[in-house]
Amino acid sequence: LLIVNNCQLLYNSSKIFLKGCVMLIVKELQVPIKVRALKALLRRIPASHPKRVLIEEELAIATAGYKGEQSMRYYIEHINEKYHHYYFNIRLPTVHNNTYFQIDLLLITPSYIASFESKNMQGTLTFDFQARQLIQKTQDEEIGYNDPIQQIARQEKQFKEWLTKRKLPIPPLLSTIVVTNPHSIIKFYPERIPTSLYQKVIKGDYLE
Repeated sequence: LLIVNNCQLLYNSSKIFLKGCVMLIVKELQVPIKVRALKALLRRIPASHPKRVLIEEELAIATAGYKGEQSMRYYIEHINEKYHHYYFNIRLPTVHNNTYFQIDLLLITPSYIASFESKNMQGTLTFDFQARQLIQKTQDEEIGYNDPIQQIARQEKQFKEWLTKRKLPIPPLLSTIVVTNPHSIIKFYPERIPTSLYQKVIKGDYLE
């Protein structure tokens, strides 16, 4: 039991209750709606449809993301902490109420809250802190993506705003990128960066 400003945080084996504030039910990992919708769409359109290839590519990306979240689920099963509670695919409204932000995995403990963003990507992954981008290099191609470090920083800010709007206490917050593909290689550019940035990116087995 934790009481902060008359807001009581109650734990039991399956739920976390914020008495007088809000109730959060432990959310298990499920197949994303996007994956189910794309699969259903492919079943309904002919093989000759001009957009079928684009839909298949989008499904492959969404499925890879889901498999990455499944990997995180596997790793956290080995964590034996009584008061650790996990929530997958949390979707919360921003302070503007007409938009939402999503967190792949949210961990709530009595002393801190941590969010994890899954990246199930193969090849060599270079986190470029100068250009603020992620570069994925495989045998076939090199692709640039938006900076995931900025992504988790934005999610952390939005989550703080979500708590503040509901007059909830803000505990220490940790945000981390989890590279779930065991064969991928992680690199940083430039190589000399603050330790705090290195710690923002981990491999999946580090969750254990």
